[in-house]
Amino acid sequence: MLTTQQLSTYSQTSLTSYAVGLIQGGDNSASYIGDAVKMSISQAQVFNTSWNVLQQSTPTSDGFSAVLFQNRITSEKVLAIAGTDPSSIADYVADFIDIAVLGSVATMPQYRSLESFHAQ
Repeated sequence: MLTTQQLSTYSQTSLTSYAVGLIQGGDNSASYIGDAVKMSISQAQVFNTSWNVLQQSTPTSDGFSAVLFQNRITSEKVLAIAGTDPSSIADYVADFIDIAVLGSVATMPQYRSLESFHAQ
């Protein structure tokens, strides 16, 4: 069972998956402070010190966004996937149709983008 600390850590990786233009292996503190993530300066610095960006998905027209992180101390890898973009009506519509109406994510363009990102 995960500890509260682990859940907190994983939620931060999820939050930072909304950042854009992350630099592989670089200092991404400014991106974590920016509008998409809104971490405090100290949070961003601690996160950046703890996690290295291995890869970020390229922007897709379907709204898929993910980042592959690696813990700088333990070498643990985490695939963080951004959820529904609250500013995108199209994202809500796609989620509603594919999940609520069709009952599956298998035909979602975002799911195909995830499979493509995973295959890289």
